[in-house]
Amino acid sequence: MTCKEKILSEDYYDLITDYLFTEEFKEAEVPDYCYTKIDDKYGLVYVKSDEVPAMNVATFGYSIIPKLYGLMQDFNQIPLIESNITRVQQPPLSLTGSGVILAFIDTGILWNREEFKDRAGNSRIINIWDQTIQTGNAPEGFLYGTEYTKEDIDRAIRGEITIETTDEIGHGSELASVAAGSSLGNGLEFLGAAPSSMIVMVKLKQAKQYLRDYYLIPEGVPAYSEGDIMNAVNYCNRLQILYRKPIVICLGLGSSYGNHTGDLPLPTYLDKIASFRNRSIVVCTGNEGMAAHHYYGVIERRPDISTEAYDDVEISVGANERGFILELWGTLPNVYWISIRSPSGEVRQGFRPGFGQSQTYRFIYERTIVTLDTILVEPESGEELFSMRFENPQEGVWTIRVSLVGDANGGNFHMWLPITQFLSSETVFLKPN
Repeated sequence: MTCKEKILSEDYYDLITDYLFTEEFKEAEVPDYCYTKIDDKYGLVYVKSDEVPAMNVATFGYSIIPKLYGLMQDFNQIPLIESNITRVQQPPLSLTGSGVILAFIDTGILWNREEFKDRAGNSRIINIWDQTIQTGNAPEGFLYGTEYTKEDIDRAIRGEITIETTDEIGHGSELASVAAGSSLGNGLEFLGAAPSSMIVMVKLKQAKQYLRDYYLIPEGVPAYSEGDIMNAVNYCNRLQILYRKPIVICLGLGSSYGNHTGDLPLPTYLDKIASFRNRSIVVCTGNEGMAAHHYYGVIERRPDISTEAYDDVEISVGANERGFILELWGTLPNVYWISIRSPSGEVRQGFRPGFGQSQTYRFIYERTIVTLDTILVEPESGEELFSMRFENPQEGVWTIRVSLVGDANGGNFHMWLPITQFLSSETVFLKPN
């Protein structure tokens, strides 16, 4: 198989690597893989799934498994007015995005819509990289997808050629409209924040099924791999170099995986790109603010040191929940152990973190399987990690007891459930933060 075929094949795992891991991977003499470089630190390895162990955090490491990102919702025009953007579009500032590229990493774009055209009827879209279409030429330096230029789009508008790319979901088109849409006297009432800007769209391909299965994503819910997103950011950064124009890279995506301190591959890479001149990164925030999917725990040492210090974290699991991954991140030097109590009262207890341990437990009455991966010191963050994968969790209240090990004076920890779209039901912390 070619490297492109391996990138697209469901029989190959996608793994995010750094240089050292890649060298170790080569030394392991795994025969069937390909490697693509993102930058001087990160790359992607595509390896035959039956030549490596089953997917889990304890075996591969946390940052190596691509995280999945979902679409952030709720577009409207009110913030445009309330933020006074419409005022700075007028003289004397006249800031309308002229000479600036707005690049979107999302679900694609409806390229023939009027708000993406200039006064002459030509497209303001200068590039589209559609990762889902494999019949055309991939962008230079990349092995998959099809790139469309401004010339291709203008010819398609005039009816001279046909281009296949579109936006079936509509999320990317709405995001681009809010940021860069223009009325231009065409009878449209809508006006975006930067109506004179040039537009770039990367249409992300859906994550592979093995990742959807690993993260227990409900059927039909859009989910995108961290590796494809990093490739998309790399593509947008290269366009800034090509066109020599300031570029704003906007990601209409979100995730609740990770320790939320910016240590994982995608946020680290975004920080690097944002440090360069003429680049700006825009990401989403706030969509999960009221979702009850975050818990902050504080454990205080009891006056009697022989008394166990713990915090009981209660999770209400909705009906017909397929499953989810629950993460606990604790700060060192504290060390924690956990126990899990099912709605029927069945308890599995005494789980302490180790250096890459994975254990699977079956709750008989609930017919629920919990796989617990533990890492005492996660290398990227330096924090303690419990990753709990619940398969077919029984409806009701599950309790995670988090206890301190040893004679520590006290400690705190964070726990996260997946974003709303990645859950099959209303599953929440009963006392969220």
